[in-house]
Amino acid sequence: MGVYGFDEIQDGVTMQGWARGSATVAGDNDWNLHVAPALKYSYLLENPHLPINADGMVECEVQPAQYLQESGLPVKDPALVNKLLGNPDGKWVTVVGTWSIDKSHTVDGEVADFPGDSANGKTEIHPIISILVEQWPADNSSREVDFLVLAEDVSNAPHTLEDRQGVYEVPIPPGSSFTIATEIYHAASRNVTTSDTSRVRTVRLEVRSGKPNDLKGFYYAHISLPGFTLLTYLLSRGCDPTKGVRDLMDRARTTSLRALFKQLDARALMPARCAGVQSQIAALQSKIADVAQRQKADLQDGQKPKQDPNFQELQKEMADLLAQVEKLSKQAHDLGCDA
Repeated sequence: MGVYGFDEIQDGVTMQGWARGSATVAGDNDWNLHVAPALKYSYLLENPHLPINADGMVECEVQPAQYLQESGLPVKDPALVNKLLGNPDGKWVTVVGTWSIDKSHTVDGEVADFPGDSANGKTEIHPIISILVEQWPADNSSREVDFLVLAEDVSNAPHTLEDRQGVYEVPIPPGSSFTIATEIYHAASRNVTTSDTSRVRTVRLEVRSGKPNDLKGFYYAHISLPGFTLLTYLLSRGCDPTKGVRDLMDRARTTSLRALFKQLDARALMPARCAGVQSQIAALQSKIADVAQRQKADLQDGQKPKQDPNFQELQKEMADLLAQVEKLSKQAHDLGCDA
Protein backbone atom coordinates (compact mmCIF):
# COMPACT_ATOMS: atom_id res chain seq x y z
CA MET A 1 0.00 0.00 0.00
CA GLY A 2 1.58 3.28 -1.09
CA VAL A 3 -0.47 6.10 0.41
CA TYR A 4 1.90 8.72 -0.95
CA GLY A 5 2.17 7.23 -4.40
CA PHE A 6 4.95 5.82 -6.51
CA ASP A 7 7.74 6.90 -8.80
CA GLU A 8 7.85 4.78 -11.92
CA ILE A 9 11.34 3.58 -12.86
CA GLN A 10 10.46 1.42 -15.86
CA ASP A 11 7.36 -0.31 -17.22
CA GLY A 12 7.24 -3.81 -18.67
CA VAL A 13 10.06 -5.17 -16.50
CA THR A 14 10.44 -8.94 -16.11
CA MET A 15 11.56 -10.57 -12.85
CA GLN A 16 12.07 -14.27 -12.11
CA GLY A 17 12.69 -15.79 -8.72
CA TRP A 18 11.17 -17.67 -5.80
CA ALA A 19 7.90 -16.70 -4.12
CA ARG A 20 8.31 -16.32 -0.37
CA GLY A 21 5.18 -16.94 1.68
CA SER A 22 1.57 -16.94 0.59
CA ALA A 23 -0.03 -14.13 -1.39
CA THR A 24 -2.07 -11.68 0.69
CA VAL A 25 -4.80 -9.08 0.11
CA ALA A 26 -4.15 -5.71 1.77
CA GLY A 27 -6.68 -3.34 3.28
CA ASP A 28 -6.78 -1.35 0.03
CA ASN A 29 -7.58 -4.62 -1.86
CA ASP A 30 -4.14 -4.87 -3.43
CA TRP A 31 -2.84 -8.38 -4.06
CA ASN A 32 0.67 -8.76 -2.60
CA LEU A 33 3.31 -11.36 -3.37
CA HIS A 34 6.90 -11.23 -2.12
CA VAL A 35 9.59 -12.59 -4.44
CA ALA A 36 13.28 -13.30 -3.82
CA PRO A 37 14.70 -12.45 -7.25
CA ALA A 38 17.14 -14.76 -9.00
CA LEU A 39 20.66 -13.33 -9.29
CA LYS A 40 20.05 -12.06 -12.83
CA TYR A 41 17.21 -9.87 -11.51
CA SER A 42 18.71 -8.78 -8.18
CA TYR A 43 19.24 -5.27 -9.57
CA LEU A 44 15.49 -4.77 -9.06
CA LEU A 45 16.14 -4.64 -5.30
CA GLU A 46 18.08 -1.40 -5.72
CA ASN A 47 16.56 2.03 -5.59
CA PRO A 48 18.26 4.16 -8.30
CA HIS A 49 19.25 6.50 -5.45
CA LEU A 50 21.38 3.53 -4.21
CA PRO A 51 19.56 2.09 -1.14
CA ILE A 52 18.70 -1.63 -1.45
CA ASN A 53 15.66 -3.47 -0.08
CA ALA A 54 16.93 -4.82 3.24
CA ASP A 55 14.90 -8.04 3.25
CA GLY A 56 16.14 -9.15 -0.18
CA MET A 57 12.57 -9.21 -1.51
CA VAL A 58 10.70 -7.38 -4.23
CA GLU A 59 7.07 -6.88 -3.27
CA CYS A 60 4.75 -7.37 -6.25
CA GLU A 61 1.34 -5.71 -6.10
CA VAL A 62 -1.76 -5.15 -8.17
CA GLN A 63 -5.34 -4.13 -7.47
CA PRO A 64 -7.47 -6.32 -9.73
CA ALA A 65 -10.72 -5.11 -11.27
CA GLN A 66 -13.04 -4.65 -8.29
CA TYR A 67 -16.27 -5.16 -10.25
CA LEU A 68 -15.34 -8.86 -10.27
CA GLN A 69 -16.12 -9.10 -6.55
CA GLU A 70 -19.76 -8.14 -7.21
CA SER A 71 -19.82 -10.38 -10.31
CA GLY A 72 -19.16 -13.51 -8.29
CA LEU A 73 -15.34 -13.77 -8.44
CA PRO A 74 -14.15 -12.95 -4.87
CA VAL A 75 -10.93 -11.11 -5.71
CA LYS A 76 -10.77 -9.72 -2.15
CA ASP A 77 -10.44 -13.23 -0.71
CA PRO A 78 -6.83 -14.35 -0.05
CA ALA A 79 -7.94 -17.98 -0.41
CA LEU A 80 -8.94 -17.36 -4.02
CA VAL A 81 -5.70 -15.49 -4.76
CA ASN A 82 -3.58 -18.37 -3.46
CA LYS A 83 -5.73 -20.91 -5.28
CA LEU A 84 -5.25 -19.08 -8.58
CA LEU A 85 -1.51 -18.82 -7.93
CA GLY A 86 -1.33 -22.52 -7.04
CA ASN A 87 -0.13 -21.86 -3.45
CA PRO A 88 3.00 -20.02 -4.61
CA ASP A 89 5.27 -20.26 -1.54
CA GLY A 90 8.70 -21.52 -2.58
CA LYS A 91 7.84 -21.84 -6.26
CA TRP A 92 9.52 -20.36 -9.31
CA VAL A 93 7.60 -17.34 -10.56
CA THR A 94 7.87 -14.87 -13.41
CA VAL A 95 6.38 -11.44 -12.76
CA VAL A 96 6.08 -8.70 -15.37
CA GLY A 97 5.03 -5.19 -14.44
CA THR A 98 6.10 -1.67 -13.52
CA TRP A 99 9.32 -1.33 -11.53
CA SER A 100 8.42 1.43 -9.07
CA ILE A 101 9.54 3.18 -5.89
CA ASP A 102 7.05 3.11 -3.03
CA LYS A 103 7.35 6.61 -1.58
CA SER A 104 5.51 5.60 1.62
CA HIS A 105 7.92 2.87 2.80
CA THR A 106 11.69 2.81 3.16
CA VAL A 107 14.03 0.06 1.97
CA ASP A 108 13.93 -1.19 5.59
CA GLY A 109 10.17 -1.67 5.35
CA GLU A 110 9.40 1.21 7.72
CA VAL A 111 6.91 4.01 7.16
CA ALA A 112 8.81 6.84 5.48
CA ASP A 113 9.77 9.79 7.73
CA PHE A 114 9.33 12.14 4.80
CA PRO A 115 6.31 10.90 2.85
CA GLY A 116 6.54 11.57 -0.84
CA ASP A 117 10.36 11.35 -0.93
CA SER A 118 11.57 8.51 -3.16
CA ALA A 119 15.27 8.73 -2.25
CA ASN A 120 15.01 5.98 0.37
CA GLY A 121 11.84 4.26 -0.82
CA LYS A 122 11.72 0.51 -1.36
CA THR A 123 11.40 -0.84 -4.87
CA GLU A 124 8.40 -2.91 -6.01
CA ILE A 125 6.78 -4.34 -9.09
CA HIS A 126 3.62 -2.22 -8.94
CA PRO A 127 1.36 -2.73 -10.71
CA ILE A 128 1.78 -6.30 -11.91
CA ILE A 129 0.86 -6.98 -15.54
CA SER A 130 1.27 -10.76 -15.48
CA ILE A 131 2.23 -13.54 -13.07
CA LEU A 132 3.37 -17.02 -14.01
CA VAL A 133 3.73 -19.67 -11.29
CA GLU A 134 5.39 -22.98 -12.16
CA GLN A 135 4.00 -25.83 -10.09
CA TRP A 136 6.26 -28.61 -8.83
CA PRO A 137 6.01 -31.49 -11.30
CA ALA A 138 4.67 -34.82 -10.08
CA ASP A 139 6.96 -36.58 -12.57
CA ASN A 140 9.22 -35.74 -15.49
CA SER A 141 6.58 -36.34 -18.17
CA SER A 142 4.29 -33.37 -17.46
CA ARG A 143 4.07 -30.09 -15.58
CA GLU A 144 1.50 -27.43 -14.69
CA VAL A 145 1.63 -23.62 -14.63
CA ASP A 146 -0.77 -20.86 -13.59
CA PHE A 147 -0.81 -17.64 -15.62
CA LEU A 148 -2.64 -14.39 -14.85
CA VAL A 149 -2.90 -11.07 -16.70
CA LEU A 150 -4.41 -8.12 -14.83
CA ALA A 151 -5.27 -4.47 -15.31
CA GLU A 152 -4.81 -2.12 -12.34
CA ASP A 153 -8.10 -0.78 -10.98
CA VAL A 154 -8.54 2.68 -9.44
CA SER A 155 -5.52 3.47 -7.23
CA ASN A 156 -2.58 5.87 -7.03
CA ALA A 157 -0.26 3.42 -8.79
CA PRO A 158 1.04 4.00 -12.32
CA HIS A 159 -0.98 2.74 -15.31
CA THR A 160 -4.32 2.69 -13.50
CA LEU A 161 -7.31 1.56 -15.61
CA GLU A 162 -5.13 0.85 -18.65
CA ASP A 163 -5.46 -1.99 -21.15
CA ARG A 164 -2.38 -4.15 -20.47
CA GLN A 165 -0.80 -6.94 -22.52
CA GLY A 166 0.60 -10.12 -20.98
CA VAL A 167 2.61 -12.73 -22.86
CA TYR A 168 3.60 -16.27 -21.89
CA GLU A 169 6.07 -17.81 -24.31
CA VAL A 170 7.33 -21.32 -23.58
CA PRO A 171 9.57 -23.80 -25.43
CA ILE A 172 8.30 -27.40 -25.47
CA PRO A 173 9.57 -30.53 -27.24
CA PRO A 174 8.77 -30.74 -30.98
CA GLY A 175 5.35 -32.16 -31.73
CA SER A 176 4.11 -31.92 -28.14
CA SER A 177 0.94 -30.16 -26.97
CA PHE A 178 -0.02 -27.15 -24.85
CA THR A 179 -3.40 -27.41 -23.10
CA ILE A 180 -5.37 -24.68 -21.32
CA ALA A 181 -7.11 -26.86 -18.74
CA THR A 182 -8.98 -24.10 -16.85
CA GLU A 183 -9.69 -20.50 -17.85
CA ILE A 184 -11.31 -17.43 -16.30
CA TYR A 185 -11.85 -15.00 -19.15
CA HIS A 186 -12.65 -11.34 -18.40
CA ALA A 187 -10.14 -10.02 -20.94
CA ALA A 188 -10.36 -8.14 -24.22
CA SER A 189 -8.62 -10.89 -26.22
CA ARG A 190 -6.58 -14.06 -25.99
CA ASN A 191 -4.51 -15.58 -28.79
CA VAL A 192 -2.37 -18.76 -28.91
CA THR A 193 0.22 -19.33 -31.65
CA THR A 194 2.94 -21.93 -32.19
CA SER A 195 6.14 -21.95 -34.18
CA ASP A 196 8.36 -24.96 -34.85
CA THR A 197 12.04 -25.61 -35.44
CA SER A 198 13.83 -28.95 -35.59
CA ARG A 199 14.77 -28.57 -31.92
CA VAL A 200 11.75 -27.02 -30.16
CA ARG A 201 8.16 -25.94 -30.54
CA THR A 202 7.53 -22.46 -29.12
CA VAL A 203 4.05 -21.68 -27.84
CA ARG A 204 3.02 -18.05 -27.35
CA LEU A 205 -0.06 -17.03 -25.37
CA GLU A 206 -0.90 -13.31 -25.77
CA VAL A 207 -3.59 -11.67 -23.66
CA ARG A 208 -4.95 -8.12 -23.80
CA SER A 209 -6.47 -7.45 -20.41
CA GLY A 210 -8.94 -4.78 -21.47
CA LYS A 211 -9.98 -2.02 -19.04
CA PRO A 212 -11.84 -2.44 -15.73
CA ASN A 213 -14.21 0.39 -16.74
CA ASP A 214 -15.27 -1.79 -19.68
CA LEU A 215 -15.88 -4.75 -17.33
CA LYS A 216 -12.66 -6.37 -18.49
CA GLY A 217 -9.17 -6.46 -17.00
CA PHE A 218 -8.69 -10.04 -15.77
CA TYR A 219 -7.45 -13.30 -17.24
CA TYR A 220 -6.44 -16.61 -15.62
CA ALA A 221 -5.35 -19.92 -17.13
CA HIS A 222 -4.18 -23.20 -15.66
CA ILE A 223 -1.98 -24.77 -18.32
CA SER A 224 -0.75 -28.35 -18.79
CA LEU A 225 2.60 -28.85 -20.50
CA PRO A 226 4.95 -31.72 -21.33
CA GLY A 227 7.90 -32.28 -19.02
CA PHE A 228 11.18 -30.45 -19.51
CA THR A 229 14.01 -31.64 -21.67
CA LEU A 230 17.42 -30.18 -20.88
CA LEU A 231 17.10 -27.86 -23.89
CA THR A 232 13.60 -26.57 -23.04
CA TYR A 233 14.55 -26.14 -19.38
CA LEU A 234 17.61 -24.03 -20.16
CA LEU A 235 15.70 -21.95 -22.70
CA SER A 236 12.88 -21.36 -20.19
CA ARG A 237 15.42 -20.02 -17.69
CA GLY A 238 17.01 -17.66 -20.20
CA CYS A 239 20.22 -19.73 -20.47
CA ASP A 240 22.27 -20.16 -23.61
CA PRO A 241 22.08 -23.94 -24.17
CA THR A 242 25.36 -23.92 -26.14
CA LYS A 243 27.28 -22.79 -23.07
CA GLY A 244 27.76 -24.27 -19.67
CA VAL A 245 25.56 -27.40 -19.84
CA ARG A 246 28.45 -29.67 -18.89
CA ASP A 247 29.40 -27.26 -16.12
CA LEU A 248 25.84 -27.37 -14.73
CA MET A 249 25.87 -31.18 -14.70
CA ASP A 250 29.29 -31.27 -13.05
CA ARG A 251 28.27 -28.78 -10.37
CA ALA A 252 25.11 -30.78 -9.68
CA ARG A 253 27.20 -33.98 -9.51
CA THR A 254 24.60 -35.79 -11.54
CA THR A 255 23.99 -37.26 -14.96
CA SER A 256 20.22 -37.24 -14.34
CA LEU A 257 18.30 -34.40 -15.97
CA ARG A 258 15.46 -34.70 -13.47
CA ALA A 259 17.92 -34.41 -10.56
CA LEU A 260 19.50 -31.37 -12.23
CA PHE A 261 16.12 -29.65 -12.65
CA LYS A 262 15.23 -30.29 -9.00
CA GLN A 263 18.50 -28.78 -7.82
CA LEU A 264 18.18 -25.74 -10.05
CA ASP A 265 14.57 -25.04 -9.09
CA ALA A 266 15.33 -25.56 -5.41
CA ARG A 267 18.31 -23.22 -5.73
CA ALA A 268 20.41 -26.11 -4.41
CA LEU A 269 23.01 -26.15 -7.17
CA MET A 270 26.38 -25.25 -5.68
CA PRO A 271 27.72 -21.80 -6.62
CA ALA A 272 30.29 -21.78 -9.41
CA ARG A 273 32.94 -20.54 -6.97
CA CYS A 274 32.47 -23.75 -4.97
CA ALA A 275 32.63 -26.25 -7.80
CA GLY A 276 36.41 -26.61 -7.87
CA VAL A 277 36.98 -27.11 -4.15
CA GLN A 278 33.96 -29.41 -3.82
CA SER A 279 35.23 -31.58 -6.67
CA GLN A 280 38.63 -31.87 -4.96
CA ILE A 281 36.96 -32.85 -1.68
CA ALA A 282 34.84 -35.46 -3.47
CA ALA A 283 37.94 -36.96 -5.12
CA LEU A 284 39.76 -37.13 -1.76
CA GLN A 285 36.75 -38.76 -0.10
CA SER A 286 36.80 -41.43 -2.80
CA LYS A 287 40.49 -42.09 -2.07
CA ILE A 288 39.79 -42.23 1.67
CA ALA A 289 37.12 -44.86 1.09
CA ASP A 290 39.58 -46.88 -1.02
CA VAL A 291 42.29 -46.73 1.66
CA ALA A 292 39.79 -47.76 4.33
CA GLN A 293 38.82 -50.82 2.27
CA ARG A 294 42.49 -51.80 1.89
CA GLN A 295 43.04 -51.40 5.64
CA LYS A 296 40.03 -53.59 6.32
CA ALA A 297 41.31 -56.26 3.93
CA ASP A 298 44.72 -56.32 5.66
CA LEU A 299 43.09 -56.80 9.07
CA GLN A 300 40.91 -59.59 7.73
CA ASP A 301 44.07 -61.31 6.44
CA GLY A 302 45.40 -61.39 10.01
CA GLN A 303 48.07 -58.76 9.56
CA LYS A 304 49.25 -57.01 12.73
CA PRO A 305 49.30 -53.25 12.07
CA LYS A 306 52.40 -52.49 14.13
CA GLN A 307 54.39 -55.20 12.37
CA ASP A 308 53.10 -54.62 8.81
CA PRO A 309 54.91 -51.90 6.82
CA ASN A 310 52.14 -51.89 4.24
CA PHE A 311 49.46 -51.21 6.86
CA GLN A 312 51.58 -48.47 8.41
CA GLU A 313 51.96 -46.92 4.97
CA LEU A 314 48.17 -47.01 4.57
CA GLN A 315 47.77 -45.26 7.93
CA LYS A 316 50.16 -42.54 6.81
CA GLU A 317 48.30 -42.18 3.50
CA MET A 318 44.96 -41.95 5.35
CA ALA A 319 46.30 -39.25 7.70
CA ASP A 320 47.60 -37.27 4.74
CA LEU A 321 44.24 -37.52 2.91
CA LEU A 322 42.30 -36.44 6.01
CA ALA A 323 44.61 -33.44 6.46
CA GLN A 324 43.98 -32.41 2.84
CA VAL A 325 40.21 -32.71 3.31
CA GLU A 326 40.40 -30.60 6.47
CA LYS A 327 42.35 -27.91 4.63
CA LEU A 328 39.92 -27.90 1.68
CA SER A 329 36.90 -27.91 4.01
CA LYS A 330 38.21 -24.74 5.67
CA GLN A 331 38.72 -23.21 2.23
CA ALA A 332 35.13 -24.17 1.28
CA HIS A 333 33.84 -22.63 4.51
CA ASP A 334 35.71 -19.38 3.81
CA LEU A 335 34.09 -19.31 0.33
CA GLY A 336 30.64 -19.71 1.88
CA CYS A 337 30.21 -23.22 0.46
CA ASP A 338 28.48 -26.12 2.11
CA ALA A 339 31.26 -28.64 2.28
